[in-house]
Amino acid sequence: MEKSNQPPFWLQVKEDYIFDNFDGLVKYLENYNYSHTGDPRRDNPDYEASLDCMKGMLDRMNECLDNHQFSHAFPDDIDIVAYLKLYAATVLADLKAGNQPHSYLTGMLDLLVLTQKNTKDEVLKRLWDIAVGCVRRRRITRIRVNWTDIRNLDASRLPTFIIRLADGLEFAPDADGQTYFYEHNGTLAIGHDEVSVAACNLEAFERMSRGSFACLDGLLTIVADRADVKAEPSFDEFQKRSNVMLQGLKNFKPSVRRQLKEYADGEEVYVKVTSIEGDRIKVATADPSYVTIHGELFRYFSQPGEIMTIPAYSALADLTRSAGPDDEVGLAVGDVMRVMYKKNVSNKFDVRPALENFYRELARRSCAQAFDGIYTGTFGSDSGTLWRLVNGLTVAVHRSKYDEVPSEYIESVRQAADEGTSISLQTYKEVSDQQPMRIYAQFDTFYPYRFGENNFKPEDADRNFLYEFLNDCNANCPFDDEPVVSREMIEDPRGVRLLSNFICYILHNGDFGSVERLEYITAAHMLSLMSDRPDDVSYMELQRQYLVRLVAFSRNRDVTPLALSDDDRLASNADVVVWQRIISELNRYRHPESRTLTTEVRDNQDASINKLIDASNSLIGIINETELNNIKKSIAQKLGVDDEYVAINADRTFYGEESSTLELKKSIVFPPVNRRRFKEVEAEPDVQKWAILKTVCGFLNSELGGDLLLGVNDNGYAEGLDADISELMREGLIKVASNDAYSRYVQSVVEDAFVDADNSNPIGDVLGSDITYATETSKEGKYVLRVRVKPYTFGLVKFKDGSRPEGLHDSYVRQSGKTVPMTPSLASRLRAQRTARDTSDMALLRKAADEKRVAVLKGYASSSGRCDRQIEVYKIWEQRRTICGYDILNKKTRLFKVTRCEGVELAAQKWSRAHGTTNLDIDPFGMSFEQYKAQEMVIRLSAYGYRLLVEEFPVAGKLVQQLQAADTSGAMFELRCPISSPEGLGRFVMSVPGHAWIVQGDSLKEYVEEKTKILTQCIG
Repeated sequence: MEKSNQPPFWLQVKEDYIFDNFDGLVKYLENYNYSHTGDPRRDNPDYEASLDCMKGMLDRMNECLDNHQFSHAFPDDIDIVAYLKLYAATVLADLKAGNQPHSYLTGMLDLLVLTQKNTKDEVLKRLWDIAVGCVRRRRITRIRVNWTDIRNLDASRLPTFIIRLADGLEFAPDADGQTYFYEHNGTLAIGHDEVSVAACNLEAFERMSRGSFACLDGLLTIVADRADVKAEPSFDEFQKRSNVMLQGLKNFKPSVRRQLKEYADGEEVYVKVTSIEGDRIKVATADPSYVTIHGELFRYFSQPGEIMTIPAYSALADLTRSAGPDDEVGLAVGDVMRVMYKKNVSNKFDVRPALENFYRELARRSCAQAFDGIYTGTFGSDSGTLWRLVNGLTVAVHRSKYDEVPSEYIESVRQAADEGTSISLQTYKEVSDQQPMRIYAQFDTFYPYRFGENNFKPEDADRNFLYEFLNDCNANCPFDDEPVVSREMIEDPRGVRLLSNFICYILHNGDFGSVERLEYITAAHMLSLMSDRPDDVSYMELQRQYLVRLVAFSRNRDVTPLALSDDDRLASNADVVVWQRIISELNRYRHPESRTLTTEVRDNQDASINKLIDASNSLIGIINETELNNIKKSIAQKLGVDDEYVAINADRTFYGEESSTLELKKSIVFPPVNRRRFKEVEAEPDVQKWAILKTVCGFLNSELGGDLLLGVNDNGYAEGLDADISELMREGLIKVASNDAYSRYVQSVVEDAFVDADNSNPIGDVLGSDITYATETSKEGKYVLRVRVKPYTFGLVKFKDGSRPEGLHDSYVRQSGKTVPMTPSLASRLRAQRTARDTSDMALLRKAADEKRVAVLKGYASSSGRCDRQIEVYKIWEQRRTICGYDILNKKTRLFKVTRCEGVELAAQKWSRAHGTTNLDIDPFGMSFEQYKAQEMVIRLSAYGYRLLVEEFPVAGKLVQQLQAADTSGAMFELRCPISSPEGLGRFVMSVPGHAWIVQGDSLKEYVEEKTKILTQCIG
């Protein structure tokens, strides 16, 4: 009988009333207080009848879903929302009744996958995990969907409902490691954390050395023999191998299954522990000759009197094996136990009979032996006391035995009982089979002094008893060395169909690369075969053929028609119709004479492809191959196979598109056709060279520099240097018709064109290391010259004054793929960027010196070229942006100008030398010298010479003293400074003739005389 405090019954148990009175049904189910004591069906008749009625309706819907194939349109006469509400209500009601509604949860997922579109990937992944959990029959522990969600569900709330279902359904931990197998036209294996499918039977699957043939986003793995697996295969390779795999399934033969025996109800069996989840202990039978049975262990003693002295092992699961300080031992996964098999109950394995039998056996073995025990209570009205032995037995000490205790020990006995300390006891009476079983003992007179020496707790006795029980089970189990058969066969294909629908759904709605798409097609094909869905198999085969033809088009191969047989049931399928039409369109490509024959209504993709092909066909011979290639690439993008695209001109080297770091120039001699002033005069080397110099100037002033490719057209393909070389030879600008001569000509044009923008000094010697020239050969055998330009690190550059033609600015910079004129504001910003970088570089150098760490001068420019220099920095001149340090590579201490490097990095490496000291210094003219070799030089200056000295060398200006009166030469100032190299000071003296006179310094005089002779020779 149902309790009187139950909610009002919803109406009448009849299918016709379910949907019409659904809100009343939901209210009844939600508020019903389900009774789990006794017989559930007897105690909850109306609830169970309502639930049975709901299940009957859904069983028919499940059958409808089982018969439906993904390639067919879903029936439009089914109220999707109404059935989803019924599925959800059935799941919640069944859970309330203590059942696991996997079948109805599976049906709900199937209905969602077949009817709902645009589910987000992360939600779909969680729904997939729920589907896999249902196939594995994992215990549902939580579901977030509630009765209010069900009542309020309509089409607008369906996306939120799906998310709540995906996010809020949880299963109990799956720690048993069991793998579920389904074998039919292949093998599906659903393990603890992996779902895999193979094109072989189960016997071959288990024997195979498996490798991942394709992994579908962590959802499913197609496995094959490792010999057939290749890492990152190309589309053609995967197509060939997967096709062989699918063809092999046509000759599929199932494994020969061994006939296993079945356990009888009430039979004693051996089981192994497979998982421990809180107080739930899961086990599996151990005999490999029997059908493996999985279940939970029943171990509760409802009444202590059942076996008076056995502890109620309700906390058995807490006694897990651990390596604690006392090396405690308890129950653990893998332990073997004897149990009684009970066929028709939920907890199929009852350990109580085995525990009772072992308890009796242990009692018999313990007779007439001494054990430590602790007091636990009394028995009878006043018959005696109960004591717990260290081995887990409980013994009775009759009150008469107290009279036999010597008087000097009686107080110790009472103290042991009061304080719970141990005392030695000896069993003396043979155990009988009567109930309740009682073991008698007396105080051990042989060890009268052993009071409190071996104290223990009741849980220690529990653990010892369990340890002995498990040892006994292990010793007597004939299958201890054989693993528990941890696989279970899935006989019902419904779960396989659900997983197949998931993969089909993802394939139909996902955005994939070509290989990944083919992987999903292959997996869907295999699952459709395994779940006996012939139309879906044909659909996947057609989709495979369609994709292969799309890739063939993308790779410039012939595209064959997508042929269907006359009786093909998929001929009217909407997708197949579109596929055939698109393939027909692709067959028209490069055939201008062809026209679209069909006037059928097209989808957006079909129509856009039709327009692109018409455009391409109409422009053949009008636009160049590059532009035709761009149209074809757009078609490949529309079809989703652009990742396999091969350009029409793929046999030619493609050098890329112009960017901030790449400029393409066909010639340094011939201007572009649209810029030629006279058709009969094409060659203009004096004009065209400025287009090249403009680009080089832009790269020198940019942050990154760049590459100038000569002999390459604007589309990125090589035209060669032959025309340039022939014209340069004709005009006498080169003497030999060779690539080297051409390269030297370009180099001479470039390095004589620029000066420093700040001081107008020539920079040709610096550009020798900043600009490199290399001749390359394209696939088609044409030569191009790559001019690689590094940024000018000393500031900005400009063209020499008066050298450029009218209309050309004095400086340029490369920005956003274009070379733009330099403006004052742009120059200011570029200088600020360089200053900021220089400031950062100097800070790193100071840090390197302070911490005695190696600094790396990146791309340091010197007469030998550019390379990284590893320096131990000993001294820094901030204003001169110069450092003194030990060059690790050259093993030499020298000066380095920071402005010559591209940047500074701090290495982890410490100095290789114990300390860094140097006599190197910098004289006021920026030249290095060793202090012990320095000689004092004296020059006198006119007022004009003094002003120039202060402007150009302010440090030297501070050393000048004014003479009391002008000397005979007119000098009014005198400079005294120590230098060891006359080069810096000598340059200054020669730059102001008639305004500087050498007073002291033989080496300085010799330097000036030598340079004067050279200048005289140059003039003469």
